[in-house]
Amino acid sequence: MSILLITLFFGSLLGIIIVIGRKLTIIRENGIIEASIKHPHPFVPEIQKIKYLAFRNAKKYEHLALVAIIKFYLEFSKFFKNSYQKIKITAKDKWSKYISHSSSDISERQTSKFLKMISGYKDRIKHIKYKIKNGEEIK
Repeated sequence: MSILLITLFFGSLLGIIIVIGRKLTIIRENGIIEASIKHPHPFVPEIQKIKYLAFRNAKKYEHLALVAIIKFYLEFSKFFKNSYQKIKITAKDKWSKYISHSSSDISERQTSKFLKMISGYKDRIKHIKYKIKNGEEIK
C-alpha cells in the first residue's frame, strides 16, 4: 500500500511541477510576444512545434499510465480478495471437520434434559418478545 501512496505522491508532484512550468511559460510569452513573432533563428518554429507535440504526447501517455495503474490496482486487489476468500473457506472447512466430529459426539452424549428444557424456555421467551414488539396477540 505504501508503494501505491509513494507513486501517487510523486505523480501528483510531477503534475504540480508541470502546471507551474506552464504558468511560467505563459507569463514569459506574454511579456515577450513581440520579440517571438519575428523568429530571429530559422529553427525556432520547429522547436516550438516539437515542444507542443511533446507536451501533447506527454498528456496522452500520462493518461494511459494512470489508467493502467488503476486497472492494475483493481485487478491486484480483486486477486487478493478472491485468494483470501478461498483460503478462508478451506481453513473453515478443515477446522469444521475437526470440530464437528468431536463436538457432535460429545454433545449428543452429554446433553441433559435440563439444558433442553432451558433452551426451549429461551426460545419461547424470544418468540413472545417478538410478538410483543410487533403488536401481535399472544396465544
